[in-house]
Amino acid sequence: MPNKILITSLGSIGKRHLRNIKHLLKDCEISVLRRKNSISDTEKDTVNHQFHTLKDAIKFNPDCVVIASPAPFHMKQFLAFNKLNKPVFIEKPLSRTLDELKKFNISNNTFSMVGYILRFHPTLNKIKKIIDAETYGKVLCADIEVGQFLPDWRPQSDYRKGVSANKKLGGGVLLELSHEIDYATWLFGNPISLFCSSRKLSNLDLDVEDYANLIFEYRDKNVSIHLDFLQRKPQMIFKIVFEQGTVIADLIRNELILKSPAGKDRLIRHISRKDSNEDYIRQFDFLFYKSLKGYKPAFSETKKFKNYCTFDQAKNTMNIIDIAKKSNSEGKRIFLKGKKL
Repeated sequence: MPNKILITSLGSIGKRHLRNIKHLLKDCEISVLRRKNSISDTEKDTVNHQFHTLKDAIKFNPDCVVIASPAPFHMKQFLAFNKLNKPVFIEKPLSRTLDELKKFNISNNTFSMVGYILRFHPTLNKIKKIIDAETYGKVLCADIEVGQFLPDWRPQSDYRKGVSANKKLGGGVLLELSHEIDYATWLFGNPISLFCSSRKLSNLDLDVEDYANLIFEYRDKNVSIHLDFLQRKPQMIFKIVFEQGTVIADLIRNELILKSPAGKDRLIRHISRKDSNEDYIRQFDFLFYKSLKGYKPAFSETKKFKNYCTFDQAKNTMNIIDIAKKSNSEGKRIFLKGKKL
């Protein structure tokens, strides 16, 4: 029998997931839970069923669930399928706030993972190996920068109606660009304290912050994170200063450059790939390997992959974001619970 997959919502990320699911599971049966009964001609060829209530979606009895709806709906949908022991993939963030998350009595009964896609980025996985092996000595400091002009992000849709621009849907750079916060804690662990400055700087029509700077303080290093919806040319840069050199990663070009005391830059990593969608395919290749009996991975690395984002790790990222917002509102450094410099 074909595998049965349920997707909640068909926004921009839901449509991407739909395409990638069909790429990996050509004979699967796909249903979509959505409020509207509209579906494009392309989607008609790939979607077998549409449901408009959670009750009907549960009756479909899917083998795996992909939650791609806006953040306010994540936990209600997750709990419904988690109680049925269904494997669940949840798009980030888990919720709009940690307090909102705490309202739900969550016990993870089966495999689940959260869509922090940069965990599957080959350059970041190479960086993790360099950090763990202390190839260039210990990390002294790091700078993370991501930015893109919001109206250019998804040019086929009106940015003003999207999740990113609306507080009630879980928008703003701290939540929408929390990939960088997630991978900072994945690579370096939780900071001892953090400071955040965040605000709306542009004339864009949105009710959320479009700029944020965070400083993570550790006992032996500092990590700064810059997030914005402002830059007209997309930027994803990660610079790490080690004891024996500096590594600069361009996550769009998928390159790692080593700057050493010898003064000669050296390309230490470059992977040619068709496009960034490969990371999303790898993510779902791993999801299906962990969730579906008899699934044969498309990538040789999938069986040994361990760096996916767990529910608890995503919850930790929510906690960091809440602390960052508190730091911004109070204008001061905040120490994480039980930690001191």
